[in-house]
Amino acid sequence: MSLSSVQQVRTWSRSCDVAVHVYRILNDITDRNFAERVIQNAFTIPEGVAAAFNPHRYTQQRDALCRSLEALAVLQTQLYLACECGLLKIDQMSILCNEAADLSADLQSQQGAETSSGAA
Repeated sequence: MSLSSVQQVRTWSRSCDVAVHVYRILNDITDRNFAERVIQNAFTIPEGVAAAFNPHRYTQQRDALCRSLEALAVLQTQLYLACECGLLKIDQMSILCNEAADLSADLQSQQGAETSSGAA
């Protein structure tokens, strides 16, 4: 992995933190199929962030970043559903959804910075 800025390292680290937080909270829920699906999605987020920050062609970086943003949106939906089904407490869901939303905003701002810096 080649992270070229402090901001990229922080974003990647935050994405890892979100994935681990999801894992720790969902590790003990009774519906294992659902938990595994959410955990698997959560773990794709830091993988996508790492791929987006690697020195590939711009279109590959953009695609990886879009996949990470999509995975974060799916994660928020999954967490909401888990709460509605009684698998997560509302405070757990709120914390994780806020973390995911903050990470999405961070990724979107970096995507905008890459686009405006002429990386096309």
